[in-house]
Amino acid sequence: MLINIIIQARTSSKRYRSKVLINLFNDNIIIYLAEKLKKIKYINKIIVATSVENSDNKLSEVLKKKNIEVFRGSLNNVYSRYRVCTILHKCDYFIRISGDSPFLSTKLLQSFINIIKKNPDIDILTNLKKRSFPKGQSIEICNSRKFISIKNYVTKYSEKEHVTKFFYNNSERFKFLNICLKNQLRIDDLNSCIDYPRDIFFSKRFINNSKIKNLHKNLIITKS
Repeated sequence: MLINIIIQARTSSKRYRSKVLINLFNDNIIIYLAEKLKKIKYINKIIVATSVENSDNKLSEVLKKKNIEVFRGSLNNVYSRYRVCTILHKCDYFIRISGDSPFLSTKLLQSFINIIKKNPDIDILTNLKKRSFPKGQSIEICNSRKFISIKNYVTKYSEKEHVTKFFYNNSERFKFLNICLKNQLRIDDLNSCIDYPRDIFFSKRFINNSKIKNLHKNLIITKS
Protein backbone atom coordinates (compact mmCIF):
# COMPACT_ATOMS: atom_id res chain seq x y z
CA MET A 1 0.00 0.00 0.00
CA LEU A 2 1.48 3.33 -1.12
CA ILE A 3 0.65 6.20 1.24
CA ASN A 4 1.60 9.85 0.67
CA ILE A 5 1.29 12.74 3.08
CA ILE A 6 0.01 15.93 1.45
CA ILE A 7 0.36 19.07 3.56
CA GLN A 8 -1.81 21.96 2.41
CA ALA A 9 -0.30 25.38 2.96
CA ARG A 10 -0.53 28.93 1.64
CA THR A 11 0.68 32.34 2.77
CA SER A 12 -2.48 34.32 1.99
CA SER A 13 -4.45 33.26 5.08
CA LYS A 14 -6.83 36.07 6.05
CA ARG A 15 -6.51 35.50 9.78
CA TYR A 16 -2.71 35.24 9.93
CA ARG A 17 -0.80 35.92 6.73
CA SER A 18 2.35 33.88 6.06
CA LYS A 19 1.86 31.97 9.32
CA VAL A 20 3.47 28.80 7.91
CA LEU A 21 6.72 30.77 7.47
CA ILE A 22 6.78 32.06 11.05
CA ASN A 23 9.76 30.92 13.11
CA LEU A 24 9.17 28.00 15.47
CA PHE A 25 12.04 26.30 17.31
CA ASN A 26 14.60 27.89 14.97
CA ASP A 27 12.80 26.91 11.79
CA ASN A 28 9.69 27.82 9.80
CA ILE A 29 6.46 26.20 10.99
CA ILE A 30 6.06 24.37 7.69
CA ILE A 31 9.64 23.03 7.77
CA TYR A 32 9.27 21.99 11.41
CA LEU A 33 6.12 20.04 10.51
CA ALA A 34 7.51 18.43 7.36
CA GLU A 35 10.71 17.30 9.10
CA LYS A 36 8.67 15.90 11.97
CA LEU A 37 6.50 13.87 9.60
CA LYS A 38 9.57 12.25 8.05
CA LYS A 39 9.71 10.07 11.18
CA ILE A 40 6.41 8.38 10.29
CA LYS A 41 6.66 4.78 9.05
CA TYR A 42 5.10 3.41 5.84
CA ILE A 43 5.10 6.78 4.05
CA ASN A 44 6.02 6.90 0.37
CA LYS A 45 6.27 10.69 -0.10
CA ILE A 46 5.69 13.94 1.78
CA ILE A 47 4.45 16.75 -0.47
CA VAL A 48 3.48 20.31 0.36
CA ALA A 49 0.58 21.41 -1.84
CA THR A 50 0.45 25.17 -2.21
CA SER A 51 -0.90 27.58 -4.85
CA VAL A 52 0.49 28.90 -8.12
CA GLU A 53 -0.07 32.48 -6.92
CA ASN A 54 2.93 34.82 -6.64
CA SER A 55 2.15 35.17 -2.95
CA ASP A 56 3.31 31.57 -2.48
CA ASN A 57 6.60 31.91 -4.37
CA LYS A 58 8.58 32.43 -1.18
CA LEU A 59 6.97 29.42 0.47
CA SER A 60 7.88 27.29 -2.53
CA GLU A 61 11.49 28.54 -2.46
CA VAL A 62 11.86 27.83 1.26
CA LEU A 63 10.60 24.27 0.81
CA LYS A 64 12.80 23.53 -2.20
CA LYS A 65 15.90 24.73 -0.34
CA LYS A 66 15.11 22.08 2.27
CA ASN A 67 14.56 19.44 -0.44
CA ILE A 68 10.89 19.11 0.42
CA GLU A 69 8.63 18.15 -2.50
CA VAL A 70 6.32 20.96 -3.62
CA PHE A 71 3.20 20.85 -5.75
CA ARG A 72 1.53 24.08 -6.89
CA GLY A 73 -2.10 24.22 -7.97
CA SER A 74 -5.28 26.23 -7.61
CA LEU A 75 -5.47 28.70 -4.73
CA ASN A 76 -9.22 28.49 -4.08
CA ASN A 77 -10.12 25.11 -5.57
CA VAL A 78 -8.21 23.07 -3.03
CA TYR A 79 -10.00 19.89 -4.09
CA SER A 80 -8.48 20.35 -7.57
CA ARG A 81 -5.07 21.09 -6.04
CA TYR A 82 -5.18 17.80 -4.14
CA ARG A 83 -6.63 15.87 -7.06
CA VAL A 84 -3.90 16.84 -9.52
CA CYS A 85 -1.23 16.35 -6.85
CA THR A 86 -2.57 12.86 -6.18
CA ILE A 87 -2.57 12.00 -9.89
CA LEU A 88 1.03 13.19 -10.34
CA HIS A 89 2.29 11.58 -7.14
CA LYS A 90 0.65 8.18 -7.41
CA CYS A 91 -0.47 6.50 -4.20
CA ASP A 92 -3.23 4.25 -2.88
CA TYR A 93 -4.04 6.59 -0.03
CA PHE A 94 -3.08 10.13 0.87
CA ILE A 95 -3.08 11.77 4.26
CA ARG A 96 -4.37 15.34 4.40
CA ILE A 97 -2.51 17.47 6.93
CA SER A 98 -2.89 21.19 7.50
CA GLY A 99 0.31 23.25 7.43
CA ASP A 100 -0.78 25.22 10.50
CA SER A 101 -0.74 22.13 12.75
CA PRO A 102 2.94 21.78 13.77
CA PHE A 103 2.04 20.05 17.04
CA LEU A 104 0.16 17.18 15.43
CA SER A 105 0.92 14.03 17.39
CA THR A 106 3.11 11.70 15.32
CA LYS A 107 2.05 8.78 17.53
CA LEU A 108 -1.58 9.56 16.75
CA LEU A 109 -0.86 9.75 13.02
CA GLN A 110 1.07 6.47 13.14
CA SER A 111 -1.91 4.82 14.83
CA PHE A 112 -4.20 6.04 12.03
CA ILE A 113 -1.84 4.66 9.39
CA ASN A 114 -1.74 1.31 11.16
CA ILE A 115 -5.56 1.27 11.15
CA ILE A 116 -5.90 2.02 7.43
CA LYS A 117 -3.37 -0.68 6.56
CA LYS A 118 -5.67 -3.16 8.30
CA ASN A 119 -8.76 -1.76 6.52
CA PRO A 120 -7.78 -1.34 2.84
CA ASP A 121 -11.41 -1.23 1.65
CA ILE A 122 -12.17 2.09 3.42
CA ASP A 123 -12.75 5.28 1.40
CA ILE A 124 -11.88 7.71 4.18
CA LEU A 125 -10.52 7.34 7.69
CA THR A 126 -11.11 10.49 9.73
CA ASN A 127 -11.43 11.99 13.17
CA LEU A 128 -13.63 14.81 11.85
CA LYS A 129 -16.95 13.11 11.08
CA LYS A 130 -17.81 13.28 14.74
CA ARG A 131 -15.31 15.69 16.23
CA SER A 132 -13.83 14.82 19.61
CA PHE A 133 -10.18 15.76 18.95
CA PRO A 134 -8.75 19.23 19.60
CA LYS A 135 -7.90 21.53 16.69
CA GLY A 136 -4.40 20.89 15.46
CA GLN A 137 -4.92 17.10 15.77
CA SER A 138 -7.13 16.60 12.71
CA ILE A 139 -6.28 13.72 10.37
CA GLU A 140 -7.92 12.39 7.21
CA ILE A 141 -6.69 9.46 5.15
CA CYS A 142 -8.40 9.21 1.74
CA ASN A 143 -8.58 6.51 -0.89
CA SER A 144 -6.89 8.17 -3.86
CA ARG A 145 -8.86 6.38 -6.56
CA LYS A 146 -12.19 7.29 -4.96
CA PHE A 147 -11.04 10.87 -4.35
CA ILE A 148 -10.01 11.35 -7.98
CA SER A 149 -13.24 9.79 -9.28
CA ILE A 150 -15.59 12.39 -7.75
CA LYS A 151 -14.25 15.26 -9.89
CA ASN A 152 -17.48 15.83 -11.83
CA TYR A 153 -19.58 15.88 -8.66
CA VAL A 154 -17.58 18.47 -6.73
CA THR A 155 -19.42 21.56 -7.91
CA LYS A 156 -20.21 23.56 -4.77
CA TYR A 157 -17.75 26.29 -3.80
CA SER A 158 -17.53 24.94 -0.24
CA GLU A 159 -16.63 21.48 -1.56
CA LYS A 160 -13.87 22.92 -3.72
CA GLU A 161 -12.50 25.04 -0.88
CA HIS A 162 -12.63 22.26 1.73
CA VAL A 163 -10.86 19.25 0.27
CA THR A 164 -12.97 16.40 1.61
CA LYS A 165 -16.31 18.13 2.23
CA PHE A 166 -18.02 16.23 -0.60
CA PHE A 167 -17.39 12.97 1.29
CA TYR A 168 -19.11 14.27 4.42
CA ASN A 169 -22.00 15.84 2.47
CA ASN A 170 -22.59 12.48 0.78
CA SER A 171 -21.47 10.12 3.51
CA GLU A 172 -24.03 7.43 2.58
CA ARG A 173 -22.07 6.87 -0.65
CA PHE A 174 -18.73 6.15 1.01
CA LYS A 175 -17.15 3.76 3.48
CA PHE A 176 -16.02 5.72 6.52
CA LEU A 177 -13.97 4.81 9.53
CA ASN A 178 -14.40 7.50 12.16
CA ILE A 179 -12.04 7.76 15.10
CA CYS A 180 -13.26 9.24 18.38
CA LEU A 181 -11.73 9.57 21.81
CA LYS A 182 -12.87 7.17 24.54
CA ASN A 183 -12.48 9.79 27.22
CA GLN A 184 -13.76 13.26 26.40
CA LEU A 185 -11.26 16.08 26.80
CA ARG A 186 -11.75 19.80 27.15
CA ILE A 187 -10.70 20.16 23.53
CA ASP A 188 -10.88 23.97 23.48
CA ASP A 189 -8.13 23.99 26.11
CA LEU A 190 -5.96 21.82 23.85
CA ASN A 191 -6.18 23.88 20.65
CA SER A 192 -2.70 23.48 19.16
CA CYS A 193 -3.53 24.95 15.74
CA ILE A 194 -1.86 28.21 14.64
CA ASP A 195 -4.71 30.54 13.65
CA TYR A 196 -3.58 33.84 15.16
CA PRO A 197 -0.22 35.38 16.22
CA ARG A 198 -0.99 34.73 19.88
CA ASP A 199 -1.26 31.00 19.16
CA ILE A 200 2.50 30.77 18.58
CA PHE A 201 3.13 31.69 22.20
CA PHE A 202 0.37 29.57 23.71
CA SER A 203 0.77 26.54 21.49
CA LYS A 204 4.41 25.91 22.44
CA ARG A 205 3.15 24.42 25.68
CA PHE A 206 1.81 21.49 23.63
CA ILE A 207 5.24 20.25 22.60
CA ASN A 208 5.43 18.06 25.72
CA ASN A 209 1.76 18.03 26.73
CA SER A 210 0.94 14.59 28.16
CA LYS A 211 -2.69 14.67 26.95
CA ILE A 212 -1.59 15.34 23.37
CA LYS A 213 1.15 12.71 23.61
CA ASN A 214 -1.34 10.06 24.77
CA LEU A 215 -4.19 10.69 22.34
CA HIS A 216 -3.24 7.54 20.45
CA LYS A 217 -4.00 5.43 23.54
CA ASN A 218 -7.58 6.69 23.74
CA LEU A 219 -9.25 5.69 20.45
CA ILE A 220 -12.64 4.28 19.46
CA ILE A 221 -13.14 3.18 15.84
CA THR A 222 -16.63 3.27 14.31
CA LYS A 223 -17.70 2.25 10.80
CA SER A 224 -20.33 4.00 8.73
